[in-house]
Amino acid sequence: MEDRVEKLMEDIKGLDEKVEESGLSDLEILGRKDKFCELWRFLNAKYVKMVQMSRSKWLKEGDANSKINKL
Repeated sequence: MEDRVEKLMEDIKGLDEKVEESGLSDLEILGRKDKFCELWRFLNAKYVKMVQMSRSKWLKEGDANSKINKL
């Protein structure tokens, strides 16, 4: 997943640089839009995964206010 995110970011950056130099064709504009949407989906999935892992850890370990301290 990380490799795909990196590749999408590189592709989008390359297209952005091309815009500054010579502009993009309609097909390239659509391709950039598709890549950006795919990148957003990957990043959103990564965020959801992190939230789920955090919730799982909280359920397993509790927090400072609910953890029972043994003396």
